[in-house]
Amino acid sequence: MTKTVLILLAAGGVASAQDFLENEAPNLGGILFPSLHAAAVYGDSSRDPADLAAHGHDPNDQFTLQGIEAGLSLRAGEYLEGFANGVLFMDLEDDFDTEWEEAFLKLANLPGGFEVRGGRMLNRVGRQNATHLHAWDFVDANLLTSRFLGDEGLITNSVELTWLVPTPFESALSIAFGETVPHEEHAHGDEEEHEGEEEEEEEEHELEGEDGLFDTDVLTLRYEGIWHYNDFHRFRFGGSFLVGDNRFMRTTTATGLDFEYGYYENGLEGGGRSVRWRTEVMCREVEYQHEDGDGRGTSDELGLSTQVLMGLTEDWTAGLRYDWVEGSDDLHELPERHRLSAAVTRHLSFGDDADGWVRLQVNHEDHEEYGDECSVWVQFGLNWGGAEVR
Repeated sequence: MTKTVLILLAAGGVASAQDFLENEAPNLGGILFPSLHAAAVYGDSSRDPADLAAHGHDPNDQFTLQGIEAGLSLRAGEYLEGFANGVLFMDLEDDFDTEWEEAFLKLANLPGGFEVRGGRMLNRVGRQNATHLHAWDFVDANLLTSRFLGDEGLITNSVELTWLVPTPFESALSIAFGETVPHEEHAHGDEEEHEGEEEEEEEEHELEGEDGLFDTDVLTLRYEGIWHYNDFHRFRFGGSFLVGDNRFMRTTTATGLDFEYGYYENGLEGGGRSVRWRTEVMCREVEYQHEDGDGRGTSDELGLSTQVLMGLTEDWTAGLRYDWVEGSDDLHELPERHRLSAAVTRHLSFGDDADGWVRLQVNHEDHEEYGDECSVWVQFGLNWGGAEVR
């Protein structure tokens, strides 16, 4: 079923190719707006890349097809919008697999400044969770997203209410409630090599870190504001709160704060040099218990991600990012990690509705379990289509 929908979405892109060639916005009947994105990465690490991959779309082999995303946005008048996208990717066995990422309808421009979304969605929590792969600033996801929200981020089948708060600056408050979408487990490392070790670990450790992730019902809350000091300086700030059941049949709570400053040399005209500095802090509290119901406790964990992106020219961007997650002494397979990433991106343009990029990135990591590790990646990406409904 999923593969069939992906084919139909891709066919929609082909059907609107004539509009694209005529320099018009790609659309079907002025209501449906297809999009297509692709990202692949080649490189290597000082150890098996799968051991260092944290997010489901992170590089996990010398060559990784991170994803081909086929999307379709719905804009049916002033009030009804929607979005659906599926992802084709390559797993660790070099087999192609597919998954739904989002499929929701949205009622916009309601009285009082309200919006309502319903369906499958990437929840609005933190700065990266609701961002698709093609819009990432680095080859891999920051460590906060995968550690606290899951190796695919937090995706739920839920209902979300957003209030566009009437403040002197742009701001919005969103609250959503629903059920998490289960994901297939992503293997890390050589399964045969570690099979015996895993059996021993299971006997020694009853409290697995992945059991602290949100499971079944979850409530998310997000407030975000954007203050345009003037045409050249912009401030963006937000806070997130999540609470829900975990796999220990107890409660996990997460809280995050984020801040971004942006300077743009040409202001609203675009182009020119720019600087964006973003910092996000997140903490998580996991209530756990042993399978027999005894040995209850709480595990606390803190994480930080900060990055600077410099637009050197219209076509070149340089980025530096530092990630840290504290690790847990109570839950297994939650090591402390420090990671420094440096990236240079060459942006490409193929017309009004198509662009791409080539990105070189180097990671250096201090991993509690593996020690010092390094990775070098070259990423290639393509985008086609207009803006997606969010």
